[in-house]
Amino acid sequence: MALKAANGVQFAVIGPAGFEILRALAEVSKHAGQDLTITSGTDGVHSGAEDPHHSGQAYDIHSHDLLNKQDILTAIMSELGQPSPSSGGLVTAKFFGWLENRDGANEHMHFQLRRGQTYP
Repeated sequence: MALKAANGVQFAVIGPAGFEILRALAEVSKHAGQDLTITSGTDGVHSGAEDPHHSGQAYDIHSHDLLNKQDILTAIMSELGQPSPSSGGLVTAKFFGWLENRDGANEHMHFQLRRGQTYP
C-alpha cells in the first residue's frame, strides 16, 4: 500500500518535522496494508499564520474509509515516538495527532509538530 496525495494538495515547503511525519505515514501505510491519502499540506484554510501546515510541519489524512481508525492513529504516533493520551488525541515528545471532526463531514486525522517544539 502507499502514501498518496489528493488532487490539489500542496507541498510548498516541507519542514524537518514534516519529513518525519511523511516517513511515519508511509511506514504505517505499508505495514497496515492500507493506502493513506494526504488531504492537506501547505494548502487550505487553517488556524492562522502560525499554523504548522504553512511551514510544512503538519499534514491531514483522509480517514472516512480507514479500517481501525484508532489503531492507525496509534501506529502513526508510535512511529513518531512513545504516544500518550492528551487533549483528545495522542502526543509524543515532539508530535501531536488526533482524529478531528470524528464521524463528521470533515473527519480527518491531523498530525503536527507540537507547539513550542523544534525538530529534531
